[in-house]
Amino acid sequence: MKNIKDAAKIGKQLDRIKSAAKRLPWTLGLHAFFVIIIFILIDVAIGGALFYKYMVLAKTENSKNAGNYIIFEYNAYKEVLDDWKAREDKFNAVVQLK
Repeated sequence: MKNIKDAAKIGKQLDRIKSAAKRLPWTLGLHAFFVIIIFILIDVAIGGALFYKYMVLAKTENSKNAGNYIIFEYNAYKEVLDDWKAREDKFNAVVQLK
């Protein structure tokens, strides 16, 4: 008997939720100005937080790679240039055969 009463309570609660969901668009439409103002304030808050995180904190943090310098490897660069030259020579040889 208790399960039937619980099921009836759940059914009534679901009916209340459905009716509230049906009224929600109308309520938002009637108070559209305030809803838009709230959305703008939420947008400004999120934008401010993102700006603070990526602009202000990024400038104040010390870079993790501040001590590491990039060293140009001339030998690797020379190998890449040689490979490109070999490919270009092969391409030009094929083009000249046609």
